[in-house]
Amino acid sequence: MASFHNSFNGVAQHSDLLLEWDPVDAMGQPLVIHARLLNVTGDYKVNTFETDISSEFAPPEKGLCVVDNNAAGLTGDSFLWKDLPSPLPFLPTATYELQVLRQGQVGDIFSDLVIASSTPFAVSTEDRSGNNGGDWQTVGYFIEFSPLAFIGLIGRRQGINGTPSEPSKPTVLPHSHGNPDSSAAIVPGLVVPLVVGISICVLLCMQRRRKRMLEERQKERETLVID
Repeated sequence: MASFHNSFNGVAQHSDLLLEWDPVDAMGQPLVIHARLLNVTGDYKVNTFETDISSEFAPPEKGLCVVDNNAAGLTGDSFLWKDLPSPLPFLPTATYELQVLRQGQVGDIFSDLVIASSTPFAVSTEDRSGNNGGDWQTVGYFIEFSPLAFIGLIGRRQGINGTPSEPSKPTVLPHSHGNPDSSAAIVPGLVVPLVVGISICVLLCMQRRRKRMLEERQKERETLVID
């Protein structure tokens, strides 16, 4: 049994894949491309779906539907599989298998001879980034709201010796199946000044409270001395 000439690495959903195998002469036809889906569930059961992806029905003639492989683009050595994995459903956890079958008949018995077979392969989600399989990336910021965090931020900005240090890099979070959100760049510009302003107000209030407490203690001591 032969194998397909093409590779099944990096196959993506909704893409087209040209399947190629060793040529089969006219006597070895008609051919059928058979596809199978295997998916293991959480309870260790296997769900399977099988279908023919290469045949199309020609317009009915005399009330009969005739399979027309030429209409589907199937030849003796190739077939263009469009919109993967259609007509099978797409499952990111599943594996897929393909077989090229030759339909034969011996008497009243029909049998299928395997011409070529593929190894199990996966179909990944559609790539919309145009960056060789990478998904859209958005920048996320983590802001800790506390006076201590604000003081630490000032210390990091000034450095140990008073020289400005490089700011830490923002965390990069994946954002799948969508376009970059411009709000990711706008929100930090609005939130950071707000947090800084609130932190400064909190620090000032704490200093005033401490000063007031010191003044009250000083007055109490003076009262005790006078008495």
